[in-house]
Amino acid sequence: MADLNNKLNSWWDTLIHPALNTSVDQANRNYTPETSTTKGLLYLIAVDTMEKLEIQFVPPELAIERQIDIAKVRVVGRNNPLHQYVGGDTTLGLQLDFHAMDEDRKDVIRKCRWLESLGYNDGYEKQPPRVKLVFGDLFQDQIWIVQSVSYKLSAFDKQYGFLPRQAYVDIELALDPEINLKWADVQKV
Repeated sequence: MADLNNKLNSWWDTLIHPALNTSVDQANRNYTPETSTTKGLLYLIAVDTMEKLEIQFVPPELAIERQIDIAKVRVVGRNNPLHQYVGGDTTLGLQLDFHAMDEDRKDVIRKCRWLESLGYNDGYEKQPPRVKLVFGDLFQDQIWIVQSVSYKLSAFDKQYGFLPRQAYVDIELALDPEINLKWADVQKV
């Protein structure tokens, strides 16, 4: 966990510099309220490749859910079962909104397909990538995997091959820590 955090922290400063280019987003954008409310400060980053996707608009809400797995142990003669904690799963759901910023309108579908690809193995060669959500002071130490992605495309342009100018993407991330978290780890702000 320390090595991963060191790797991410060493690249943190470079991620906010506008000169950085990735295959998903282009740098040196002219931000307006119509194209971005985050000014390039919110990202989803694939940890292994360090590819990043800018979150153009601040999501209206973040839905964090903890599912707990409890096994019931039935004891003969006992009116209620004993409960044994088995494990659990923490998920984070958010909706992303993308608007076309490139003249050829390919950026919206490119972003959607990149997010979708995070839910796939790379053939038999690699597992699905782990991701880091850069969202201000939230989630600084959390690493996630993509659990589900669904998107709705709209505002199609005939002159650009009916590529969409807008997409809403619902994404659900599952916490994927390298260590067994303790209460203090969860409560840390």
